[in-house]
Amino acid sequence: CDVSLQIKGVWTKVHMAVMVLTFSLYRFAKLYFHETQQEVIDAHITFFNEIQATPQYIFYDNLRAVYDYTRKIFQNKYLQFASHYGFSYEVCNPASPHEKGTDEESVSYVRRNAFGERVNFDSLEEAQEWLQTVLVRLNSLPVYRREKTPIEALKKEQRSMISLPCLEYSNYL
Repeated sequence: CDVSLQIKGVWTKVHMAVMVLTFSLYRFAKLYFHETQQEVIDAHITFFNEIQATPQYIFYDNLRAVYDYTRKIFQNKYLQFASHYGFSYEVCNPASPHEKGTDEESVSYVRRNAFGERVNFDSLEEAQEWLQTVLVRLNSLPVYRREKTPIEALKKEQRSMISLPCLEYSNYL
């Protein structure tokens, strides 16, 4: 999703990669100036390293860096990346809100909580640090109709995930 921030006093559109785990509702986000395949893969790698595991299955909503919607095929570089980490993947169907509720709600929730009141930063790195601070707080708060906070529930969810590969993925073009 896009976020408008003031970086050194200049309004700048930045891209925010957001991921949410279905069981725990653990949320992750990272900011980028660009939304190329390299940034999308970097966001995944950072997320997997943060949670110290790889989800078995990942759903995507309208992400061209992952899926070519014209030809209806996954991008080759993305397929290599998914194979390296061993997870399965699927894209949401167009006009199917029942498939993307948690994802879309999480994007709004993270954007609203992180940048609803603060939009001025000296750098993208400062904005990312602020976002990370907000995410730590959000993942520590109780969630409606859930017994555990996202960070507590993540511990259980990790048991059903794939271990990280021994070799790091080379995310270079």
